[in-house]
Amino acid sequence: MRDNEEYKKKLREMLTPKRFEHSIGTAQTAARLAELNGEDRDRAYLAGLLHDAGKNFSHERMLEMCEEYGIELDEISRTSTGLIHAPLGAEIVRREFNIDDEEILESIRRHTVGGENMTVFEKIIYISDMTEPGRSFDGVEKIREAAFKNLDEGMLMGFDMTIIHSVKKRRCQHPATIYARNELIKKMAGQV
Repeated sequence: MRDNEEYKKKLREMLTPKRFEHSIGTAQTAARLAELNGEDRDRAYLAGLLHDAGKNFSHERMLEMCEEYGIELDEISRTSTGLIHAPLGAEIVRREFNIDDEEILESIRRHTVGGENMTVFEKIIYISDMTEPGRSFDGVEKIREAAFKNLDEGMLMGFDMTIIHSVKKRRCQHPATIYARNELIKKMAGQV
């Protein structure tokens, strides 16, 4: 693996300063959560750092790049740059950062909507993106606190907040988030 400074330099050129700072905060949060949850700190830092590599493109350019890279999008994802950037970012990280670690790539693909059978590593990247220190939405402190005590509890709170936000904004909710939430509820109730 190359030095993180090389990755940071390349990423800084790709992102706005605000998005770059968010990526640093996500990386730092991911590293701390990895330590707490028995995952590799350096790999979590790298995944957190690069998770938004596909973020700063227009909607049209994202769709073009997905076509070029052979990324298939479902109908809900196609309508949202916020959802497209995750699978696109994973492919950019593979191609432009030469990272072939499938767990890192999958955590980047799933960091916006989650999904069933998420690994601890994937959960760490998902919740780190949501709760890094630069985030300041209503309720983030409670989610952040929960995630550092119990990763699954933090994830459930994060899924709940995401779904409630979508309902209030009258937006579609990606089914992967619903499936991930349902699976987590069953797991926490001892049904899985």
